[in-house]
Amino acid sequence: MKAIQKLKLTNLPSLLKSSEAADLLRIDIQTLRRWAHKGRIPFYKIDVHRWRYKREDLLAILKQETV
Repeated sequence: MKAIQKLKLTNLPSLLKSSEAADLLRIDIQTLRRWAHKGRIPFYKIDVHRWRYKREDLLAILKQETV
């Protein structure tokens, strides 16, 4: 069984998987995808079923939400 590593701001990869991005933003993965489709969050399609989100984009969203 694969160990699950808890994401911290200090060890975030530059591109996050959908599940990691949703966890960081504390939203459901379906909400994340809906926001991406509406243009609220930039995303990058690796292939049909694999999306990635830039760490900097997500941190900027978090900063806007807390201001």
